[in-house]
Amino acid sequence: MQVPESNTPQAILLIDDEPMIIATLAEALRNAGFDVTASSSPSEAIEIAGRERFALAIVDYAMPELNGLETAARFVMARQPFMFLSAYSEPELVEQAISAGALAYVVKPVDPAQLVPTVRAAVKRAREIAALLEQADRLSKAVDTSREVSIAVGLVMAQRGLTRQLAYESLRQHARRQRRRLTDVACEITAGAESLYSVSAVDPLRRPGELDAAKAEEKK
Repeated sequence: MQVPESNTPQAILLIDDEPMIIATLAEALRNAGFDVTASSSPSEAIEIAGRERFALAIVDYAMPELNGLETAARFVMARQPFMFLSAYSEPELVEQAISAGALAYVVKPVDPAQLVPTVRAAVKRAREIAALLEQADRLSKAVDTSREVSIAVGLVMAQRGLTRQLAYESLRQHARRQRRRLTDVACEITAGAESLYSVSAVDPLRRPGELDAAKAEEKK
C-alpha cells in the first residue's frame, strides 16, 4: 500500500541511557529533518508516548528499568511504532525483537549515516501498517453495519412477506422519512427483535399510531 509522504517533520522518540549516544543520534536525526524528543528513562519515555504521538520510537534494547521485550509490549499496546538499538547481535535476540513488533534492529556502535535511512524506512513501514490497520477497522465496521442491515431486512421480509429487494427498499424509505441513517434504523429494529414474540407481534416499519389502526381494522 502506497502512503503519501507528509511535509510535516516526523516526530521521533529517542530512548537511551547513554547521554553521548543520545546527543550524537539526536543531532544526526535533527539534521536529517526529524523532530526529536530524547529521554534516558524508559518509564519516562513510555509516559511521554502516552501523551504524544510519534512516527517512531528508537529504543535501547537493554536499559536498567525495562528490558527490550517489556518496552516492546508497552509500545505495542499503545500502537506506538518502534525500533531497537542494541549492543547485542545474537540472532535469537534479533528474532525476538522483530517478533515482538520492532520495525528494525540496529547493532551498536551506530553509524548515524546508516541509521538515518533505516529510520526513514521504519517510519515509512509504520505509516503503511497504520494505514492497513485503519482500513481493517473500516472494513470491520462495514461488515458489522452490513450484518445489521441484512438482519433488519430479513425481519421486514418475514413480517410483510416481501422479497429481499422490496424489504430493503421499504427499510430505506422508512429511514428517509425519519431523516435517519439506514444503519441506525436497522440497529434499532434488530435490537428490538430479541424476542421472537415481539418480532411477530410488531411490524418494525409501522409509524406511531398505525399499529392501533391496524388492530382496529383486524377487529372489523
